[in-house]
Amino acid sequence: MNFRRPRRAIPELDMTPLIDVIFQLLLFFLITTTFVSAPGISIQRPKAQHSGSLQDKRLTIEIPKEEGGATVIFEGKRLGIDALRAALLDAFKKSPEAQVAIDADAQVEHRRVVEIMDVATGVGFQRIGIVTHPSQPGPARP
Repeated sequence: MNFRRPRRAIPELDMTPLIDVIFQLLLFFLITTTFVSAPGISIQRPKAQHSGSLQDKRLTIEIPKEEGGATVIFEGKRLGIDALRAALLDAFKKSPEAQVAIDADAQVEHRRVVEIMDVATGVGFQRIGIVTHPSQPGPARP
């Protein structure tokens, strides 16, 4: 007489498909996440179809849309016109061949951008560019 119970197979859970799904979800969320380059500043750049490239080493002056519009952002600091002139003069002494990039919001008045360009050229910078957002060529407007 055989009193032994027959051996049952131990159920196993295959973890490989579960790990694959988790890695795919992780990759999906990493790829679709938007990264903020300058939190706290919202600049809507004007669009241009034919724009050149800027140098990697450049001085950027950001002009955000504000009610008063009295300050600009240079090297992470909010500056008025006089402080900007002094900061640009120091930067010109260090690197007179540097390119100045003006990153202005599309809604900023033209006279404000010209005023900042005038300060930069008054200090001595010769290479000044305006940062734009590339646009797709569309149909010609009448």
